[in-house]
Amino acid sequence: MKTVPRNRASMSAPIPPGEEFIMLRAWVENESDEPIRIEDVTIEGVNLGSVMDVVSVELAPLPGSATSSDYVSGGLYKTDPPVWKYGDHAVCNRQVLTAVDGYILRPGSYARIAVRLRAASVGRFGVLEHVVRYRVNEESYAQSIPSELVGQVRSKATPMRIPEPERQCIDADVAVLGL
Repeated sequence: MKTVPRNRASMSAPIPPGEEFIMLRAWVENESDEPIRIEDVTIEGVNLGSVMDVVSVELAPLPGSATSSDYVSGGLYKTDPPVWKYGDHAVCNRQVLTAVDGYILRPGSYARIAVRLRAASVGRFGVLEHVVRYRVNEESYAQSIPSELVGQVRSKATPMRIPEPERQCIDADVAVLGL
């Protein structure tokens, strides 16, 4: 299984307790000739479970065509599912999210790891890596994907802003996450 090289990011400003967002940064690719069965993804880092809670982890399959509208670019999103309107494109892209356990990653296919996070208390946090456990045929494997996101939770911080291309796609089927 191929993964992206180490990528690092810092949140541009502190966030308040209760803030929620989805992080779409790390991705996996099946470069083998055999299907891969994803069994589990765990998120490791600093102050996870105290300052920042991992609410859920899902997979975000990536399409085989750039003209598809069932995916969004990597980044941080305030919507569930993540949505984005690209330029004057008339259709809002809506990321498909699916359960991790049992997901079959076909040869040559890709998926991002969608991590929903909630700021629980004041302090600093860091998402450092995603550990993917998977099976190829009957063999079990685990692979660590370095994907850093560091930030700070502060009691009087301003909530994250929803960018206009994301805001334009909010409808009855899209939830706006906490704060």
